[in-house]
Amino acid sequence: MSEKRNSANKKEKKNSDHKGVAMVGISLVVVMLMSVLLVQGFAVSNRIAKAEAREQQLEEQLIEEKNRTEEIEETREYMKTPEYIEKAARDNGLAKENEIIFKEVD
Repeated sequence: MSEKRNSANKKEKKNSDHKGVAMVGISLVVVMLMSVLLVQGFAVSNRIAKAEAREQQLEEQLIEEKNRTEEIEETREYMKTPEYIEKAARDNGLAKENEIIFKEVD
């Protein structure tokens, strides 16, 4: 009877040793997975930050281009006015009828 007890105790000890090794193995796998997920999380966070910075830069460029487009449109409208046409003609040496242009002598 004591042999049966010794045999049963040995089996229980073997089973508990195997359970401990299995738990350590599972724990290592879980820790490794968590580490990989943590590293990937940081990488994704960096990519998101870069994308947000790029988006902000593009929005600023868009605003600048809209302002530039407005300026061009205003210039275009001004170029259609008689004042601009007269100024451009004077700059090119043209004059109105019966108008005398005096030039300074150097």
